[in-house]
Amino acid sequence: MRNKVENLFHDLGYLSTEARARYCSEVGITEQTRREVEALLAFDSCLTNSLDADLTHIASLALNGLDPQPIICGSYRLREIVGRGGMGTVYLAERIDGEVAHYVAIKLLRSGGDDPHARARFRAERQILAGLSHPNIARLLDVGHREDGQPFLVMEHVQGLPIDEYAEGLGIRQIIRLILKVCGAVAYLHRNLIVHRDLKPANILVSPDGEPKLLDFGIAKILDAANDFTQTSMRLLTPEYASPEQVSGDPITTASDIYSLGSVLYKLLTGSSPHQFDAASSSGISDGIINAPIKAPSNLLPALPRDVESVLTKALRRDPHDRYATVEQFADDLENFLQFRPVRARKGDRRYRMRKFLRRHWLPAAAVALALDGLSSGMLVANHQRAIAQRRFVEVRQL
Repeated sequence: MRNKVENLFHDLGYLSTEARARYCSEVGITEQTRREVEALLAFDSCLTNSLDADLTHIASLALNGLDPQPIICGSYRLREIVGRGGMGTVYLAERIDGEVAHYVAIKLLRSGGDDPHARARFRAERQILAGLSHPNIARLLDVGHREDGQPFLVMEHVQGLPIDEYAEGLGIRQIIRLILKVCGAVAYLHRNLIVHRDLKPANILVSPDGEPKLLDFGIAKILDAANDFTQTSMRLLTPEYASPEQVSGDPITTASDIYSLGSVLYKLLTGSSPHQFDAASSSGISDGIINAPIKAPSNLLPALPRDVESVLTKALRRDPHDRYATVEQFADDLENFLQFRPVRARKGDRRYRMRKFLRRHWLPAAAVALALDGLSSGMLVANHQRAIAQRRFVEVRQL
C-alpha cells in the first residue's frame, strides 16, 4: 500500500489539481489512497526552500505523519507536528506519566536517520543546547532514545509566531527593538564559541508578550571542535538568509551569523529577502547569493531612514571582513539609531553629527534657544529705549 502511494506521489507531483483528479478517476484510485497522496503533495509544497529534497524521504515522513498509532518518547506522547527541518521533525508532546501536566516540544531524528553524520549532528545539537542558558534561547529539558533506538531531545514548548509574522504592522523602531533581543541571544552564542548558521524567521519565535526565542541548532558549529560534523551543504542551509561563504564553501565564522541577522532584519523591514535568484537550479541560487547585487532596502521601503540602510548595507557586505566584527557592534549601531546618535556605518560630516546632537538633546537645546531669543529681544528693547533717551537729551540741550 505504501509503495503504491509513493509511486502515485512521484507520478502526480508535476500535474495540476484538475489533472490529478482526472488521472485518479481514470485509473480508479480509491478515495483513501487519493487523500494520502494529496497529503503528501501538500507537504511537499511546504518544502520548496529545500534545494535537494529526496522524494522518497518526503513520502516516508508524510506517511509517518498519517499513521494513527501514537508515538511515545519516554514519558511523553507525541501530538501534532509543529515544525520540520533538514535533520528532524518537531512535535508538540504532552507528559503522560501522571506526575505533572506539562507540554513540551520533542525533536526526533528524521526517519532513516542511520546516517552516522546525521546522528553526529544530532548529538552535537543536544550537546550545544545542554550548555546554553539564555532567556531568548529555547531551553533543553531532556534527551533520550525511543525503544527502536531513535534519539530525541525534549525542549521547552515556545508558544508564539515566527518573527516575520509577528513583525507585520510594527514600525521601524519597534522592529529594531525586537531584533536587538535576538542580537543579544546570538552574541551569547558567540561568547560560548557557537555559530548558529541557520538564522531565519522560522527559527525565531516571538511569544505573545514580545519575547523572541531562538530555536533549531541542527547545523550549529562549535568553533573549537576538533571534528566538525556540521558542515553546511546546499541541502541544509536556507538560501534566503545564507551568507555567501556558506554557499561557496569557505570557512564559517561568526560573521556568517551577522550576515544572516542582517538578512532577517532586511526581511522584517521590507517584506522581501535581500537575495534575488533563480530557485529552479542550485547554480542559479549560488550565483544569486554570491554575485548578484543586493537591492537597496530604501527602494522597497522609501520611508527607511538612511542610518538604518547604512547599518544593513554594512551587515550584508559580501566580504566577511567588511561586515561588523561582532554582533555587539551591529547591535550598538542599531541602538545608536534608536538613541539618535551617529551610526558608525555611515560616514557623516560635522553637520550630520551636529543634527544628531541637537536631536538627542533637543530639550536643553530648545531651552538655550529660548534663552538666547529672550536675551536678543531684551537687548533690542534696551537699545530702543537708549536711543529714545539720547534723542530727548539732545532736544533738551538744544533748548
